[in-house]
Amino acid sequence: MTTATTTATATTRTSTTTTTNRSTEMKVQKRPRVNIALESIKEQGQHILEATITDIQSKTNRRLLVEDEDHGPTDYQIKEANRVAEFVEQAIEDYTSKRGNVFCIMNEPIVIIDCEITEDLRQARVFWSLPYEILLLEDTKINAAMRAKLVQYMQRILEERGGVLQGMVHTKMRMYFRPPTIRFVPAEGEILRRALHDW
Repeated sequence: MTTATTTATATTRTSTTTTTNRSTEMKVQKRPRVNIALESIKEQGQHILEATITDIQSKTNRRLLVEDEDHGPTDYQIKEANRVAEFVEQAIEDYTSKRGNVFCIMNEPIVIIDCEITEDLRQARVFWSLPYEILLLEDTKINAAMRAKLVQYMQRILEERGGVLQGMVHTKMRMYFRPPTIRFVPAEGEILRRALHDW
């Protein structure tokens, strides 16, 4: 009788342990691991995700979505973008030589680094930079904060008075096609590093 009781007790303990283990497993299964970053994105919504993608794309100048890979610029777009960049450079040189140093920093004209143009050739983004001499100065008087202020200052001038450059570019481009509307964008990140490296 003692042996039967001991066996029954051992069986009860084993079944209790098995039940406890199953309960623990079920509790673990009930609590899936939460991806905090993903949940944060879900809470903020799709428009925040799209804004983040746009921000990253503008900083890295790379395409992030697979669907975008098939829609790169055509050869014609690249050709016309190069033509716009060339005409903007000429316009800055002409304006500086005839009318003054409006588009200059420390008597050096800003540098046109690149241009992107839409498929319909109606909109162009012209990427510009401070003169390379200023960017590469190791003088302590022009630190990163001062450079940032100079970029803001020149961007404001381009927004307010860039119409003059646009008009000069349009005059030269009318013989080719309807000239695009030009928007000036300060070059940053990889696009600027590549330009400085090539210089």
